[in-house]
Amino acid sequence: MLLIVTFLMVALFFAVPSTLMYRRIERLAVDNLGESAMRYAQTVARLVEQDIVSYRALYEAALEDDPAIDEAYYQSMLELFSTVVKDLDATFVYTTSVIDETAFAYILDGENPQSELFSPFGSPDETTAIEWRVATTGIPEYTGLVSFERWGTFLSGYAPIRDASTGEILGIVGVDYSLDHVNQLLNTALLTMVIGVSLLVVFATGVLHRLLEARFVALEIDYLTGLSTKQSYEGFLKRATQDALKSKKPLSMLMIDIDDFKQINDIYGHDFGDLVLKKVGEMLLTFRRKNESIARYGGDEFVYVMPESLTKEAAAKAEAILEAARIIDLRPDDKKLHLTLSIGVAGLSDLEEPDKLMIAADRAMYLSKSKGKNRVSTYSE
Repeated sequence: MLLIVTFLMVALFFAVPSTLMYRRIERLAVDNLGESAMRYAQTVARLVEQDIVSYRALYEAALEDDPAIDEAYYQSMLELFSTVVKDLDATFVYTTSVIDETAFAYILDGENPQSELFSPFGSPDETTAIEWRVATTGIPEYTGLVSFERWGTFLSGYAPIRDASTGEILGIVGVDYSLDHVNQLLNTALLTMVIGVSLLVVFATGVLHRLLEARFVALEIDYLTGLSTKQSYEGFLKRATQDALKSKKPLSMLMIDIDDFKQINDIYGHDFGDLVLKKVGEMLLTFRRKNESIARYGGDEFVYVMPESLTKEAAAKAEAILEAARIIDLRPDDKKLHLTLSIGVAGLSDLEEPDKLMIAADRAMYLSKSKGKNRVSTYSE
């Protein structure tokens, strides 16, 4: 009897910290998976934007409920999205044309077209508040776990699809992860926790915390370029913005995009495209100071955050980066590839709303694209 009582007391003692730890794991898993879904949605949006003319035709056809579409392009994009779903281990990946605050129409869907869950071109659904915000503000967002009567329970990330030539938002990308996917992550963490608690609760708490953080934060460094990842950069930008506002010191940002990167991939192959990204990353690292952060934001786009730098100083460094890119030695076919960049510059002091810094730098970069590429543009309201 004493053995049983002792066992129950010890189990109760372990149960309290174990329950608290599990709840923390649950919150961390949901939040990190939501951020990942949003980041993936932005990456998919970049893929779509590489042929924005063809996509615009689909988008307008969906708005007008017009079944006459470019079937070859549509089918090729369905195949691409099907691959993206597998690569991201996502439940759903899709794009929509948001009609108004209450309704949208599906355009592309990565689900198997033979599945009952596939959403055909132009099929309607209800717009949520967060989808409407992303479609009207152009700012990516993500949700926690949300239940839908038709689809089930998911967490989702959303990003706008933007026409660089006009700045117009052509609907949004959605990336969904189901409750089952979240539970798989949690079950793995729970099993590890139970094993650890059976040895020592304090030891288990420390180890599990490190393991969980390693799962979601280990990708702080982009394996290809050596730069920070988007997840790491977002935390840095938040802290840097808060410090700049508090100390009233300047803060500037560069948005950097490799010109014609899709053509480079198409002509020379993705392995050579990876080499281009690596060389650009190495070049950018030569400019970074200790208090700065450079991240690969997605695909061939990079973000450079420069605390304590005025806009004119950031623009001068951007010009130096342009020149450094031009002399990168790349010879895919025994002839030097003339690599160029388009760069946008924005400063915190030039904005009425500090949280719009990245949007401003992004718009300035698109301005460089529209003016012929291979140049630096500075944002001005």
